[in-house]
Amino acid sequence: MIKAKLRNLYRNKKLSDLSVYGFGQAFNLVTPILVVPYIIAICGIENYGKIGVALSLAFFLIVFIDYGSEIISVREISLQRDNKVTVSEIFSTTQLAKTIMLFIIIGFCSILFFTIPYFKDEFLLYIFTLSILVGQVLNPVWFLQGVENYKLITVVNVASKLLYLSFIFFFIREEGDYVFVNLYWGLGAIIANVGMLIYLNIHYKFKILSKNFVSARKYIVQNFQIFTSQLFTSLQMYLPIMLIGWLGSNVMAGQYKVIEQIVGIFRTYILLSFNFLYPKICYGMQESYKRTVKYWAVSNGINAVFIFVCLIVIATYKVEIINYFTKADMLKLTALLLLALLIPAIQALQVPLKQLLLAMNHNKVYVRISFVQTLLILLLVVVSLVYYELFAVIWAIIISELIISFAYLFFVLRYKER
Repeated sequence: MIKAKLRNLYRNKKLSDLSVYGFGQAFNLVTPILVVPYIIAICGIENYGKIGVALSLAFFLIVFIDYGSEIISVREISLQRDNKVTVSEIFSTTQLAKTIMLFIIIGFCSILFFTIPYFKDEFLLYIFTLSILVGQVLNPVWFLQGVENYKLITVVNVASKLLYLSFIFFFIREEGDYVFVNLYWGLGAIIANVGMLIYLNIHYKFKILSKNFVSARKYIVQNFQIFTSQLFTSLQMYLPIMLIGWLGSNVMAGQYKVIEQIVGIFRTYILLSFNFLYPKICYGMQESYKRTVKYWAVSNGINAVFIFVCLIVIATYKVEIINYFTKADMLKLTALLLLALLIPAIQALQVPLKQLLLAMNHNKVYVRISFVQTLLILLLVVVSLVYYELFAVIWAIIISELIISFAYLFFVLRYKER
C-alpha cells in the first residue's frame, strides 16, 4: 500500500512537472507569434530580415557561452543532485567558465563590428544584440533542469518573455526602432535571470561565481569535445539565415525568417522536450537500460504524434497563417511554408535518436555526425544561394536532415545495450 502511494505521488509529480514546464514553454512558443507581425508592420520585412540575421548570430554565439553546460553540467547536476557541496562546485565553476567565454566573445565581436563593412553598416543593431549573450551568462535554467525544478524554469522563462513583449509594444514605434528589438530581448533575459540567481543564492546557499580559475580552465578543456558538437548543431540551425542575409539580401532573409519563425515553433518544442526528458534518461540509464529505453520510446512517440497532427493543421491553414504574419509575397511564402513543414517532421524522429545516443555517453560519435551535417548544410545552402532561390535552400536542409537521421539510427542500433 505504501509503495502504491509513493508510486502515485511520483506519477503525480511527473504530471505536475510536465504541466508546469509545458505552460512555460508554450508561452515561449506563443511570444514570437504575438510580436513578429507587429515588428514587420512597424519596421518592414527588410529590417525584420536584419533583425533575424543579427539574432541568429547571437544564438550561434550562445554556444560559446554555454560551452556544453546544457548537456554536461545538466548531466552532472542530475547525477550529483543529493551532494550539495559537489552541486555548488559544479554551479560556480560553470558560471565562471561562461563569464570567461563572454569576455572573449565580446572582445572578438567588437573588433568584428568595427572593421567589417557589413557589420559597420548596422553597428548599433549588432552591438545591442550582444546583450542577449549577457543574459545567457546569467541564465540558470541549465541548473534548474539538472535538479528538475520545472516551476522555477517556467517562472524565469515567462518573466523574461513578458518583459520582452512589454518593451516591444511600448517602445517600438517607428521603422528605425528595429535596432532596439534584440536589445529588448537581452534586457528581458538579464532582468529575469538576475532575479532568479538571487533566489538560488538564498535558497541553495552556494556561491554564484567561483574564483577557482584552474577549475574553470579544466572545465573548458574537458568540455571541448561536446562544445564542438554543439557548435556544429548551432551552425546547422542558424547558418542558413546568416548566409541568406550575407550572400543574398535582407528581404530574402526576412522572408526566410517568417517561414523559420513558424517552423521554428516545432524545433523549439522538440528541443525543449529534449531538455525535459534528457536528465531523466541519463539518470535512468544507471538503473535499468531496458526500462529507460521503453520510457524514452513512449515519451518521444507521443511527442512525435502530437507534432505530426499539428503539422497537418498548419498545412491545412497555411494561407491564413502566412496572412497573419505578412501580406507581401503570399503565394511564394505559402509554398515555402508547405515545403518547410517537412523539416520538423524529420526532426521529431531525429532528435530523440540523438538524445538516446548522448544518454548512452557516445559523445565522440555525436561530434562526428554533427560535423558531417554542418558540412552538408554549408555546402548545399551555398550552392543553393548561387541561384538565389529560397526553395533550394529549404530542400538542402531537408536532404541533410534525412541523411543525418539515418546516421543516428545506424549508431543507436549499433551501440544498443551491450
